[in-house]
Amino acid sequence: MEKMESYIKRTGVKIGIITVPADQAQAVCDQMVECGILAIWNFAFTLLNVPQGILVKNENLPSSLAVLSQQLAKKLKNTK
Repeated sequence: MEKMESYIKRTGVKIGIITVPADQAQAVCDQMVECGILAIWNFAFTLLNVPQGILVKNENLPSSLAVLSQQLAKKLKNTK
């Protein structure tokens, strides 16, 4: 995290990915925005508060896994 700002500025990164525990996600988000990130892909199980103009895509891994598991179960049932 100490090197994030210099890395973002040096490379011109504009999209950040958050994969930290929910209680740490907002602080990481805030730091990303301060460093110039314009879009965030959020895998933390929490909603983020961002300034207007910052794009956020929230992912829900448990829900996605449940859907995938159900689809697989149907597929396996249909192949028997």
